[in-house]
Amino acid sequence: LAQKPDLAILDEPTNHLDVATIEWLERYLDEQFPGALLLITHDRYILDRVARRTLELDRSKVYSYEGGFATYLEAKAERAATAQRTEANRQNFLRRELEWLRRQPKARSTKQKARIDRAHGEIAKGPPPIDRALELQVHAARSGSTILELRDLSLAIEGRTLVKDLTFAVRKGERIGVLGPNGCGKTTMFKAITGQIAPAGGQVVLGKNTQLAYLDQFRSGLDDNATVYDNIAQSRRATEIDGHPLEIGKYLERFLFDAQSYAQKVSTLSGGERARVALAKLLQGSSNLVLLDEPTNDLDVATLGAVEEMLMEFGGTAIVITHDRWFLDRVATALLVFEADGRVTRHEGNYSLYLELTAQAKAAKAAEDNLASGTGSRSKGERGRNTEKKAPQKSGLSFAQRRELEGIVAQIEATEAEAEALTRKLADPATYAEGHAAIAEVTRQLDAARARAQTLTTRWEQLEALKGE
Repeated sequence: LAQKPDLAILDEPTNHLDVATIEWLERYLDEQFPGALLLITHDRYILDRVARRTLELDRSKVYSYEGGFATYLEAKAERAATAQRTEANRQNFLRRELEWLRRQPKARSTKQKARIDRAHGEIAKGPPPIDRALELQVHAARSGSTILELRDLSLAIEGRTLVKDLTFAVRKGERIGVLGPNGCGKTTMFKAITGQIAPAGGQVVLGKNTQLAYLDQFRSGLDDNATVYDNIAQSRRATEIDGHPLEIGKYLERFLFDAQSYAQKVSTLSGGERARVALAKLLQGSSNLVLLDEPTNDLDVATLGAVEEMLMEFGGTAIVITHDRWFLDRVATALLVFEADGRVTRHEGNYSLYLELTAQAKAAKAAEDNLASGTGSRSKGERGRNTEKKAPQKSGLSFAQRRELEGIVAQIEATEAEAEALTRKLADPATYAEGHAAIAEVTRQLDAARARAQTLTTRWEQLEALKGE
């Protein structure tokens, strides 16, 4: 980028980048980069903000859509609907022509012969290919009251403290997204939970009935020298799904592997294909706690959607390290955010709510700092001149204002209680199971409650000031 090329070709540039770097790259490409850009990415936010035209490669054909990801989804849906209408018309045509062929065994004219040829040509075409959908499902094991607790957990590598005194309990049904800059200790926390490393302090407590499934970001559970088929067959759980025997080939078909790919060595696979083998191996057994470290890297949009649906339908608990903001918005019920000096804080809700609340907190802090700075910077002369002004006339509170002041504290408390209840509802996995409309409505109600509480608090301060006068 420093070379400012006329054309930049970026192939999956956001893989392995943390959120802060992705957002910087997104702003730079959208607002500052002077050249043309050809971008291969499955980061749906970047596609929406940066792309002016979207190209889709599907079955050796390239389709062009104006706009970013949202526009692409709408246009693709319209293309699919048009294809369905075309196929329905073709089927109707074939029914008519086949009936005619049955009544006309011989062609008595050139026109009839052309009609027969046309009918045979349509029959030879066959139906359009069917989009194969990835079938992902985590089989939830029964869990106890305790799933996972971190008690005063501290993590360090080579003398450098990553996490300090983290206390955190995971509730059943939660889907927790983990955010933070690269190297801050997110993967190290997963390694401590899975017992691969010992913590520098504190405890990791897994419930007695907790059954853990772990996908690491390097897909290291795969044997690169073995075939796709053998990687799945190595596990004794591979041939049983939902308690019923399932032939390994049929199981692999769920992950979009055909018979020709069974004999491929894993080392020859693309990143996305390798990720699908890793998911196939991970999902063979039952679990009630799933740890996913960068599961979205190298996955195409369809597979991303399948993973999102899988987690939202999962009856257990999931903790996911990811920098995919779209994924976090759709899946997360809470966030665990790694900050400076080893601090890790929990935030209820998805990524968009976290951004909104963080921006509000920063704005409030800036307003407080400006107010304090403005008050402190007034010169002695200004303060002296103010004291020399004529004393204001008696003000105090009117009868109506006194009545208002008497009841306003109760209103503030009621509104704050409403906001707390809505915050808990937004953190409840059941709310997310109801879909985007329910999440948007709860978020709107929460914003309105917080705005009312702020307005009432400001009015209370005004009335108290008048009372003081």
